Amino acid sequence: MDVPSLPLTLCAHARLAHSLRAAYDERQRAAGRQSWPTAPIFTLDAWLERLWATGGDRMLLTNLQEQLLWHQIIAAHAAGRELLDLDATAAAAADAWRLAQHWNLPLTGEACQEREETAAFSVWAEEFQRACRRQEWITTAGLPATIAARLPAAALPAAMQWVGFDELSPQLHELVSALRTAGVSVDVATPSAEPVCPEVTQFSDPGAELQAVAAWARNLVEQNPAAHIGVVVPGLAAHRSTVERIFLEVFHPRRPPWDDAPRAFHLSLGPPLAEAPAIAAALQLVELFSTRGLVESSAALAWIRSPFLAGSETETAARARLEQEIRGQQRELWRWYDLARLTARHGPALAASLRRARAVVRRWPQRQAHQPWAESWAALWESLGWPGERPVESAGWQTIAAWQRLLDDFGRLDQVAPAPVDSAAALTRLRRAAAARPLQPQAAPAPVQILGWLEASGLEFTHLWICGLDEQTLPAPPHPHPFLPLALQRERNLPHASAAREAEVAQRLWQRLLCSSPDVQASFAASDGEGRPQLPSPLLAGLPLRHSPAVLPATQTADQETLDDHLAPPATEPERRAGSGLFLDQSACPFRAFAHQRLHARAAPALAVGLPATVRGALLHRVLCDLWAGPDAGDFSAARIERLAAAAVAAERRLAGRPGLAATEGARLAAAVLAWCAIERQRRPFHVLATEDCLTAAFAGLELHLRRDRIDELEDGSAMGSLVLLDYKSGECSTGAWAGPYPEQPQLPLYLVTEPRRAQVAAITFAQVRSGDMALVGVERSPGTLLSEPFAHPKWMLSWEDQRARWDRELHALAEEYLRGEARVEPRQRTSCEHCDLHALCRIRERRAPDPGEEEEADAAAG
Repeated sequence: MDVPSLPLTLCAHARLAHSLRAAYDERQRAAGRQSWPTAPIFTLDAWLERLWATGGDRMLLTNLQEQLLWHQIIAAHAAGRELLDLDATAAAAADAWRLAQHWNLPLTGEACQEREETAAFSVWAEEFQRACRRQEWITTAGLPATIAARLPAAALPAAMQWVGFDELSPQLHELVSALRTAGVSVDVATPSAEPVCPEVTQFSDPGAELQAVAAWARNLVEQNPAAHIGVVVPGLAAHRSTVERIFLEVFHPRRPPWDDAPRAFHLSLGPPLAEAPAIAAALQLVELFSTRGLVESSAALAWIRSPFLAGSETETAARARLEQEIRGQQRELWRWYDLARLTARHGPALAASLRRARAVVRRWPQRQAHQPWAESWAALWESLGWPGERPVESAGWQTIAAWQRLLDDFGRLDQVAPAPVDSAAALTRLRRAAAARPLQPQAAPAPVQILGWLEASGLEFTHLWICGLDEQTLPAPPHPHPFLPLALQRERNLPHASAAREAEVAQRLWQRLLCSSPDVQASFAASDGEGRPQLPSPLLAGLPLRHSPAVLPATQTADQETLDDHLAPPATEPERRAGSGLFLDQSACPFRAFAHQRLHARAAPALAVGLPATVRGALLHRVLCDLWAGPDAGDFSAARIERLAAAAVAAERRLAGRPGLAATEGARLAAAVLAWCAIERQRRPFHVLATEDCLTAAFAGLELHLRRDRIDELEDGSAMGSLVLLDYKSGECSTGAWAGPYPEQPQLPLYLVTEPRRAQVAAITFAQVRSGDMALVGVERSPGTLLSEPFAHPKWMLSWEDQRARWDRELHALAEEYLRGEARVEPRQRTSCEHCDLHALCRIRERRAPDPGEEEEADAAAG
């Protein structure tokens, strides 16, 4: 069966070329053909490069090579050496060169001296041209003019059509004229359909607008799965993550974020290649293993957690334990030797890959050219098992293929800059190249295409919605190029040169979009994301406006049912053994007690510079305990306290090899304990019965294992009791923490009601060992039991016996809640969530509206 011939078709952008090829292939399948020639459909740039590859006599520079050449020229120039960001300047210079070539701008003469920037670019451009002539190089921007000047007749088709070009630059006009002169029939296609009148809708804000657009698109897909639906979002690159999130919520509400299944929508603008997880991991691995000295804990943990390494699936549990051990040591820096020793205990595959990688890195020279660096990095990635054990889906393979193309381009930099560079400079170049290269995998066909303002040109849809049409967005504000003379840009009518030019382009694109579908919707938001009012775009002038219609919600695929499942199975026998932390958790939030005590769920310790607060508190407890031990018990001399502090610091493994921090921590401890001894001297006569006293008690069906910080005995005790229970605290304390049915700090009341000699207890008190605010904070059976000045009597406090009975009842109630499986997410104090580590598990921040005070505190902490 003969296949109808198709003229050579040149497209303005890659998406249009892909769409036309897909439509052509679909027509062949519909005609019953099993095979057919590939459609001659290309982008204009791709066709010019193919044409040059068959007969060009100079090397065509890649974009990466061209930018590096600009970088070298600018860096060698006196004005360039003063610039802070040479890479950004080189990119801007390459863009100015492209504009000058396309619009035939002169780069010398009086006009180029109007500003310091234009004069500098004129000098750079002259040197760039000399370098290209000397080395016989040509840039992509110069191809149309060069090919127009010497068209190879044998390689030209009889006819061609240009599609999706809303405007031809002077350079392209000359190319079209040269092609026609050479006998080629060139048809520059224009829209054939008449523009339709769109329905225009105003929404309150951009979020509501996108929600409505997504719901509209889903309803259309459900009515007609074969529909071709377009959504145009001006400035899509800046809003990509928001658009993607909203469309995922509407189209695939139950799909987890990591699911790679095909979607019903496709975004045209992909993220930079450097942001693809596998590529970001590859760059991090090079940076990590290039470190010849100490390794930061955060970098080591990123390596251990990476899913793109050998053994990442089979050693998941072992690597989690390794991470816990590294976090637990609270070290800021690690030697490779220590990391190797730890990995050998936890993960053989990780340990083996570490040995291989270190062997590879030891063979690296200090400096080498770009291609050898690319080969060295490839050997490193292979030794580590990158990209990992997980099956790679289509999008993943396309990402890796794009990465390989970038590495090939990176290796070809040696043709422009053959001088060797060190690893850091080479990696910086690769990282910036990956950040500048967009990743756009060819996704499976999707009924909904989400496009930018320029990318929709030339495409056709059954339904189209153009959103974001406010006056701030369209027409876009002018931004003439800083390296080109402004007067010349306006005279030649260059892109972005003036407000009139932007209005003209916006109107032309608007009219083309109105011709691309029989059903066009348009919309804008009456306020921006910050709540500032905004007006509709002038493009909408004269069109009837409707306000936020009741857009049908996306159809639910199944009925939803809410289950209040807050009751876990009753506690088992092993789960009945607990410490005072159970009551602290249960009083704060039942779910916290369930997660901590029964699920053994704990967030990984946060990495911190210095010692974490828990370790510093433990050191203080150690010194205060030792203060009352041995034959020198009660000796408050400065020399003894300094010795005790030094001994505690020396025994702390997290301070090993950190003499500066150890000395600072020892001095802090000694000063705090010495200040605390002044409070001890003010007390009525007593002696210490026990420190770190352990007690096993049966209470409310629980087997409790308690450790009391200290028990004192008053030497002048009476029938009112002689025992004092103390609990050391390094933070601010208040007896209000014992009030109510859900006390914030229930430990001391628990110690009181479980103490076998509770009838003899005369007081319970916090020992607040806080710099600048040392104090005993508690309640006493009889005024003046501890100090000559009695404690203030709290308003909530009953008589001693009645209060002890109340605490007994309240603590029994908490124990019974735990035992029967109460696990409701229910913070019972204002501060319950402040220091909780379970936010990711209980999801309370997603379940409730944030308190303004909490938001202010979080903002202050972040600032």
